[in-house]
Amino acid sequence: MKFTVNHIKDFHFWKRINDYFDIGFLGGVVKFGDNYIGSVRNGYANLNDTVSIIKYDQNFNLISSEFVTKGEDPRTFIYKNIPYSICWSPDPATELLTYKLINLLSKEVIELSIEGVELTPLSTLGKNWIPLEKDDELYIVVSIEPVLNILKVNIKTGHCKWVEPSNFGGEIHVTQYRGGTPFIFNEKLNLYIGLGHKTYSSTYHTFFVYTLSKTLGDIKIHNEFYKDRINLVQDPMSIYENDGKIYFCVSNWSVPNNGFLSLYELIIN
Repeated sequence: MKFTVNHIKDFHFWKRINDYFDIGFLGGVVKFGDNYIGSVRNGYANLNDTVSIIKYDQNFNLISSEFVTKGEDPRTFIYKNIPYSICWSPDPATELLTYKLINLLSKEVIELSIEGVELTPLSTLGKNWIPLEKDDELYIVVSIEPVLNILKVNIKTGHCKWVEPSNFGGEIHVTQYRGGTPFIFNEKLNLYIGLGHKTYSSTYHTFFVYTLSKTLGDIKIHNEFYKDRINLVQDPMSIYENDGKIYFCVSNWSVPNNGFLSLYELIIN
């Protein structure tokens, strides 16, 4: 199984002016109706940053950007035909994290509570979570390497419980291979498919394809792309399917300054 990518368009070019990111950074969109909807991180790249809902028209002209909640690095996905974003929100005083789901239509913010885990430092549960829909239920893959850790989410209450057999031992251990986009189910492969990011350093990330079995028990890491783009953070942030094709959005950031979003098509060979 081999994957290639086709670059579609660059858009949402942000600038860092007096340390503030002018239109928001580290975000992504999905196709919704004739237009696009998603979310971005706003602020100074510190613990007080916020999340805004962004809307683009079909020609990628920015329609609106609206504050919704405090948080960082939102990933956008479709669940039951509704666009959502997932983000994490640190307390500036304690640096303990709250995880949130955002309904991008109603603007409802659902704070997640994790079975057996109180508010935590980053090392406990990480931040690169991967939502997916299975049998009309919402799941979150918390880590992919070196082991799978998966939560099942009660979308009404925000309560999350570990999927058994759970590998969670009180702390999430990760390698260079980390989450990126949510998973979407692909009928052709009979697998869940998405794109993660590989961390070489704080200023150099590439992206790669990951697949997950329908039973949520077997994950595989596939092609890595654009290793030649040294000193560029390339974080895949959102994914969607349209007319039988898979598209995903990558946030490109020349840390600590300017950047932009890129839309790609994922091609299965």
